[in-house]
Amino acid sequence: MKEIIAAVVGVVLIALFIYLSLRYFRKIGRGEADPVINPGWTTDMRPTTGTELPRREDDAH
Repeated sequence: MKEIIAAVVGVVLIALFIYLSLRYFRKIGRGEADPVINPGWTTDMRPTTGTELPRREDDAH
């Protein structure tokens, strides 16, 4: 019986994590929440604010 309860609790926790993650990502998409940005990240590691990706010096385009 304990195994069944543990499995159900595990599935519920995973489903809750997925639900809350999707809800947060939708808020970011609508502009209601800002993604977490570490100040120590370099420019290449930071998320872009627009649709255009940042250009690198080594791009051959």
